[in-house]
Amino acid sequence: MNIDQELANLSQELQKNPANVQAKQAKAVLLNNKALTLSKEAKHDEALKLIKQSIELDQTNPGLFNNQAIFLSKMNKYNEAIESVNKALQLEPENKTSLEILSVNLNNQFTVDVQKGLNNEALEKISRAIELRPGEIIFHCNKASILNKLNRQKEALEWADKALAIDQSSSNARTIKSVILNQLALEDADNQRFGDAIAKIDQAIGLKSNEIGHYINKGSFLLSLDRVQEAAKCADKALELDKENKDAKKLKEIILKRK
Repeated sequence: MNIDQELANLSQELQKNPANVQAKQAKAVLLNNKALTLSKEAKHDEALKLIKQSIELDQTNPGLFNNQAIFLSKMNKYNEAIESVNKALQLEPENKTSLEILSVNLNNQFTVDVQKGLNNEALEKISRAIELRPGEIIFHCNKASILNKLNRQKEALEWADKALAIDQSSSNARTIKSVILNQLALEDADNQRFGDAIAKIDQAIGLKSNEIGHYINKGSFLLSLDRVQEAAKCADKALELDKENKDAKKLKEIILKRK
């Protein structure tokens, strides 16, 4: 007997006895299975319709809400996915699958919120995702990035360090930390703290040695301290990375006039 025939038989049974819980649950499982097949075929709208029908029949099965969340996520409906998986967690608060699905969708919605400029909302979502899965390095990187975007650089640096504590070789974490250090170095320079600025930009270079902007900034800081020869080396390094870079060429011209 194929799945459609089984569904037809269960529908007939429920017409006779609408309160038959066993038949409802059995039909819900079959609809769920059919929805999963449709989703694998990228027919997410059809899959979503079937999973909604299955939930109407059985609202006690967290797996149905989890699958609905997965289908919604595939359709980029992350907030709706979060609502669905939260219902699964109401039924089974420690369900590992539900917690993982929730963390993934919080991170996905984080990205959408950032794109919309909803930075505080994004921060809330990524913070919750980290609570659920504290070992996920991308969540720490994303929190560092959003804190930096909110001009909370010292906190951002702490989260970048937490990401690197998980994986010191992570290029994403190293890049983010270098960006934050560069930003802090520029703030130091704005406040005439050039020694501090150089210390930070050196750390940034240590993390990302092919970032031309770091060498240009270091050259500018050194020039402010009249360390012209060292500044020239930074300008030369920047031009090695990109000989046509306008900022690097301008820095080199200024240095040549100072010699």
